[in-house]
Amino acid sequence: MNRIKIGLLVGTFLLFTAALAVGKPLSNRIANYTMDVRLDVNTHMLYGKEVIRWINTTPHPAPDLRFHLYYNAWQHDRTSWLSSTRYAARG
Repeated sequence: MNRIKIGLLVGTFLLFTAALAVGKPLSNRIANYTMDVRLDVNTHMLYGKEVIRWINTTPHPAPDLRFHLYYNAWQHDRTSWLSSTRYAARG
């Protein structure tokens, strides 16, 4: 009977600590964004705006920020995005 109680206690502890660890990020979150996008189904155009929040964690000013936009990334399986090594292994 004591073994069962100890097993339940240990199991409960492990589940509780695992649940706490799930919500924690692995690194500091220094960037966040929100997007508001609307699709015009007649013209096949997207209209929208984006707000980006970035925290410079260095002591140096950042004169510019560079973004890589994946235009038509999902159009077909030959795009540079889908043919990258990260996604090629999933094929």
